[in-house]
Amino acid sequence: MLRQNIDQNKYEKRNQLVTFASEFFKHVENGIYEIRIEVGGNIYRIFSFFEANNILILLHAFQKKTQKN
Repeated sequence: MLRQNIDQNKYEKRNQLVTFASEFFKHVENGIYEIRIEVGGNIYRIFSFFEANNILILLHAFQKKTQKN
């Protein structure tokens, strides 16, 4: 019973993380992700990738100013 509760808890947390991640992360290509953040009407993009042990490495950030992409 305890094992089942722990497994259910892990499953629920994983689903919450996937929901959170899909709101902010977009897979670009070859393991590169774009993080999208909006603050005060401004949109920012950060390119990143995951290293071993789920470490997030941030590569480049910029403010999105046009609707081209």
